[in-house]
Amino acid sequence: MLNFSSSRNNEIQLLGSIETFNYYNYQGQQNFTTASSSQNELELIYYSNNTLLRLDAVPTDVEMRHIIPFMDDCFILSGIGTISGIELSRQILLNLTQLSYQPIFEKELGMVKSIFVDNEVVYFGGDITYNNNGVSGRSVVQWNSTTNSSSLLPFGGFGSNSTVNSIIRLENNNLLFTGQFAKLENNSFVSKTNRTRNFSISMEDSEVGQQISLRQATWNANSNLDVDAFICPNSDQQAWYSEGSYGVITCNFPNTLTLSKIRIYNTPITDNQISLFRLIAIPGNGILNLTYLDPISHDIKHCTENCPLFTRETLLNAMGNVTQESDVIRFINNNSTNIKWNEYYQEFAFVNQLPITSLQFVASNSYYQNVGLSGFQIYQDSFPIFPNNSFNEPNCPSSNDIASYVKLSGNGWFTVANDNSYLANSYIPNQGTKPSITYFVGINVPGEYVLNLVTPGCDKDNTCSTRGIVNVTTFDNSNGNILGSALIYQNNNNLKYDQIFAGVLNNSISVQVEYYSGINTNTGTATVVVGVVDVVRVSISSEFISDQIDGDRSLHLNGIFEYSPSNFTFDNGYLTGKIDYTILDDFGVSNFNKGASIFAVDQNQNLYLGSTNGSVYELNSLNGSSVPSTENNLSGLINGMYSVEEGLVIFGSIAHRGREYGAVILNKSITPLDIVANDSIQASFNSTLFGSNLLVFDNSTIFNMTSFMVFENTSYRNLDLRNAGKNSNDDMLLVGNIVNKGSAIGNESLLISSNGTYSPFSLSDNDTIEGAIYLNDTKALYSLSSGNVNYFQLSDKQRLPWTWQSTVVPVFYSNGQQLLGAIQENSNKSQIVLIDLFSSQVINDTGNLTMHKINAIVNFASNATALVGGDFSLSNPACVGLCLYNYNNSNWSSFLNNSITGNISQIKFNDTQMLLSGKLEVNKTADINLLSINLTSNKQDILLYNNSVVLDDFILVRNLVVGWNSTDIFIRNVTQWSNLNIFDDGTNATINRIENFGADSNPALIIYGQFDSMKYGTINAVIYDFNSWYPYFEVDVVSQTATPLFFADRDQSSYGNTRHVVPDHIIVSSSHSSSAPSSSSSHKTNEKPYKIRRGFVVLIGLALALATLIVLGITGVVIALLFNPSVNGDYDIIKTNDSDNFAGSNITPEKLIRVL
Repeated sequence: MLNFSSSRNNEIQLLGSIETFNYYNYQGQQNFTTASSSQNELELIYYSNNTLLRLDAVPTDVEMRHIIPFMDDCFILSGIGTISGIELSRQILLNLTQLSYQPIFEKELGMVKSIFVDNEVVYFGGDITYNNNGVSGRSVVQWNSTTNSSSLLPFGGFGSNSTVNSIIRLENNNLLFTGQFAKLENNSFVSKTNRTRNFSISMEDSEVGQQISLRQATWNANSNLDVDAFICPNSDQQAWYSEGSYGVITCNFPNTLTLSKIRIYNTPITDNQISLFRLIAIPGNGILNLTYLDPISHDIKHCTENCPLFTRETLLNAMGNVTQESDVIRFINNNSTNIKWNEYYQEFAFVNQLPITSLQFVASNSYYQNVGLSGFQIYQDSFPIFPNNSFNEPNCPSSNDIASYVKLSGNGWFTVANDNSYLANSYIPNQGTKPSITYFVGINVPGEYVLNLVTPGCDKDNTCSTRGIVNVTTFDNSNGNILGSALIYQNNNNLKYDQIFAGVLNNSISVQVEYYSGINTNTGTATVVVGVVDVVRVSISSEFISDQIDGDRSLHLNGIFEYSPSNFTFDNGYLTGKIDYTILDDFGVSNFNKGASIFAVDQNQNLYLGSTNGSVYELNSLNGSSVPSTENNLSGLINGMYSVEEGLVIFGSIAHRGREYGAVILNKSITPLDIVANDSIQASFNSTLFGSNLLVFDNSTIFNMTSFMVFENTSYRNLDLRNAGKNSNDDMLLVGNIVNKGSAIGNESLLISSNGTYSPFSLSDNDTIEGAIYLNDTKALYSLSSGNVNYFQLSDKQRLPWTWQSTVVPVFYSNGQQLLGAIQENSNKSQIVLIDLFSSQVINDTGNLTMHKINAIVNFASNATALVGGDFSLSNPACVGLCLYNYNNSNWSSFLNNSITGNISQIKFNDTQMLLSGKLEVNKTADINLLSINLTSNKQDILLYNNSVVLDDFILVRNLVVGWNSTDIFIRNVTQWSNLNIFDDGTNATINRIENFGADSNPALIIYGQFDSMKYGTINAVIYDFNSWYPYFEVDVVSQTATPLFFADRDQSSYGNTRHVVPDHIIVSSSHSSSAPSSSSSHKTNEKPYKIRRGFVVLIGLALALATLIVLGITGVVIALLFNPSVNGDYDIIKTNDSDNFAGSNITPEKLIRVL
């Protein structure tokens, strides 16, 4: 259709500071070139091959957690909120073929954290509850799409307060569930061969006490003692021994403790094994009464002075006689404490729980010659968390116990008066980061708890006048919910306790204490103090205790469970099968903290397992009885991880080399992403848009993996992404808002070719382009302005020697004379400028001869005369709007005795014709809009007259005249006039330029300006081939007041030059054309050769991939796929916002895939 062969290098030019350029390639594209008009809506968007289609509006309060591809043409939507009247927590199936929504579940599931598609079966995991025929299950449920039925899995779920984070398929086709759970709800399928192994596992899982950190304790021993080994016992090593059958160790605590029990590891060295011992409390030096579970008789017994320790051999043999879990573990003291034993240690509970400062262990007898221990560990039911992490540090660095610790803000904390129980901070309000501390409270056992915050008295450090108010907030670590908040005054004279929480806890929590304000308004520097948080356990969950008592029937887990669907079959209507305890189940118990929240990712046939506390394991093989693994210890908090091409994305709040990041990439080594985490990142997903691989964090920060830097929104591309999912056919579904105005040009001018390519070019770094004209096959001339200086420059950037103080625009060039005609303009006057480019001389500048407004100049070369048209008048000679200027003798004269007057907007030659447009009066005939003068016969024809129509410009297309003003287009075909309605849809138009770029037999107009169409949005160029309309391109400029100039860059000198002489008279025609229709008329001419009929546009639909688009400039034919599929079933149909033929509402993915 388009033919740029007449233009230099087959290219046209847009001249100006262009920011973005965008071909209009498909209907609906305009929906993404401006920001959403509604601040209360997101959008459900289809994307493929750089094609964006708006499918539906989404309320901004919707939280889209998952978009999962299903089958060839569906997506599963999951989250919080409502779409099309359906709660996302019911899990919605979006069918792209029928463009419909269908809820998967009858009732809401809860918070789904993982969705895994296994052919026709879909597994949903998370913090969910599902009821199946009166039987409730938690954390996981399955849906069969073939039967449209949902059910619990054979094991029911993972019990109360459990959650599933990940569901993946293993190489052996088993499914792996990971999350935070400790048991199965239905253990009837558990293989009996697993129970003995479970006795040992359950002992670790059922620990109800809090192990006391002995890192800051001091020790006294009568002989050899390795303190580090003693407080973190290795059952294969001896950490203390004393020669003879008697020995003493004293542990001095850094603070007063109330103990619940002690775990004692006898030495593995046979000659040094202790047979009897006693414990002495200091102060008071009283012998403590103890309770223990006898490994031989399995009875509860008591002792004081002579408490028994059994040899390792005896314990190992006794373990072989265990038949039930109660043989190795018992709850005592109203179920507040439990006591256990195994082949390595024995536990002894304190009958009287008294506050003590030191504990003395006395070995009073030996089985053989000497006495020794691998170590001991001490437990409390309630426990403190110190603001100094040195006192919270676990005895064993790799302990699986849930740790408690603190995290301080980075500004200047210090101890006071050598008291390590609290810290202080001097803070100037409103300067820098507020002082804060976060206490991470490890909860091993579900139950009822009370938390007290201890505030040291201000009399102790003389800070009563500067103490302030702190804000104390308690959070649930599993979901971030606030459990309570209070303002606490710190100006207490003496030590005080404030209750900050009381209630049931099922998992770990955190307490944040932050400076809020001063108490006295005249306070300068404020003193903030933080003390101990006392965690008091009131009672243990009865369900937890019941699980431990009945533990011999259950499978003990720690966040990892491997499930084999192939193990289960229906036999005569009954489900049969078995569940085995696997090495992966054991991996969770053996390697992660108890109660850990675990994530799983399958990447490149390697399994990655990570927990919230920073441990990430890479498992290379699952064959055999062990799991080869590599541990990557990350410091900080992990909230999730997923696989991308570059490696494993791990996000949360992760410290690396002294800096905290929101995310890192793990691929053999750790690569941090330049995202500083002020707060822990809670959610992230991956999406590929416009050729870039993007990672989105917390719906706000976008990291471009392609450029490896944070994506910054711009005026031409703005992304607000909430979630995305893509299927194997590269169909992507997104929720958010997208503004995509096309390619960034970089504030330069643009070369556009007819084959659909374009490239930026620069004439000057900062100067403004005012006009351009074609000179010859190798050069064009450009007019530029820089402030008050105006000048000419050639296309090779050669600057010509003249300057002016106002804008100079070239209007004609005579190649034979090398004569350039230009108009110099300023706010209130115009004048002509004529330059001989051969001699580089201004040959006849009109100097001080000024006129009101010059619009056009043409050249009668034979007469060395320019005809000047515009809105002006001269008295000598008498000229109104039209005047002759002889540039050889610098004389002005009237044209045709001033018989043609008025406001001349344009003058052009067409072979033997000269055409003048504007608002003219000819020989007393007024309101003439277009006049033709035959330069051979001197005959005059009035082509257009109408008292309301003025043409700004016109072009000649064979026997047609195409004229326009800023709002309307008119076409004259022989004797008939018609006005064109762009797109025939009421488009608001601002027309700057029209050029013909078709072949002689097939003209095609490019109409340039700004067009606001109901169908296609705002575009800047359209194509009209006298049959159909086509949107062409859109541009954005740096300054909205500076519209780029459209420059054809081709020889149009025949419009401005003629060899005919200036006519000395005219012959008035006896008739003239009928008047043109008004701008609102819809009449069309039916005369050939170019039939003008109702305009229409055939657009590129969704089904055309950009890679296969037939560029408008090459083919002139753009194919649309318009479909209207029937909709069956009980689906809710998407209601689109567009009233017209919206491509997204009619195109099925099958058709899309077929074309792609």
